[in-house]
Amino acid sequence: CVTLGMKFRCLNLLFLVLLAALSARAEVLTVGPEEQFKTVGEAVRFAAAGDTIRVQTGIYLENLIIEKTLTIEGVGMPTIQGTGKGSVIEIRAANCTIRGLGIETSGGNLVEEDAGILLMSSGNTIEDNRLSDILFGIYLYQSADNKIRRNRINGRTELESGERGGGLHLWNSPRNLLEDNIVEAARDGMYIQSSSGNVFRGNRIYNLRYGLHFMNSDDNSFEDNVFFDNIAGAAIMYSQRIALRRNAFVHNRGFSSFGILFQDCRNCITEENLILDNAVGIFMEAAKD
Repeated sequence: CVTLGMKFRCLNLLFLVLLAALSARAEVLTVGPEEQFKTVGEAVRFAAAGDTIRVQTGIYLENLIIEKTLTIEGVGMPTIQGTGKGSVIEIRAANCTIRGLGIETSGGNLVEEDAGILLMSSGNTIEDNRLSDILFGIYLYQSADNKIRRNRINGRTELESGERGGGLHLWNSPRNLLEDNIVEAARDGMYIQSSSGNVFRGNRIYNLRYGLHFMNSDDNSFEDNVFFDNIAGAAIMYSQRIALRRNAFVHNRGFSSFGILFQDCRNCITEENLILDNAVGIFMEAAKD
């Protein structure tokens, strides 16, 4: 007779065979003036799920919509320059990787949330990119389990801070890792709303309105981040079980400003942080436990 264990081993073997077949099929497509594709969009349309698109040095004038699982990686930091309308790269498929690209010139519509990279899927890796001349930087929209690492985001300095978008912006996006990113000249360095269970580690946030601004987002962890030269360091509101460890809040000085504000928060842990040269160090209102 066939046991349950034998059935499980057969299914596991079948899965491994299918996985190997998919891996064997994956191709590397190249983009550049002397390559098989002249634009990244052409390569995206031709590619099959699982393929890698390798982009050579240059400037590519296009907006991209990614609707299949792909890896897009730059060689020598090529630039994807948007048309000035909408998001430069919009990712709708899960498990994509965007690596080593310059990304610039998004649209300017706050209501439409024009961004350098707009994530509308989960399981993606966004790393080692440089974003400039963008309204929002990297926007996670109902997007979970992503890794956002070592990106540099420069907002639009010609706009007043309230007219810019967030550098790292999360809405309804749980369980993400945001690590070793640099954000400057955005509205808020990290804006988090209705997004729980995220880890923010080793980020540097400066020269903007709020370094950290979030509400209604429980169980978030902030470790080894630096917030300096902002109008305000951190505003943490209507949330619980927030942990802040070994962060630095330095020289955040605006009108009625503060290093850290807690508004109606519960069961938070704040330890080993450096809070230095702010208009107000720590301000707490309706904070409990």
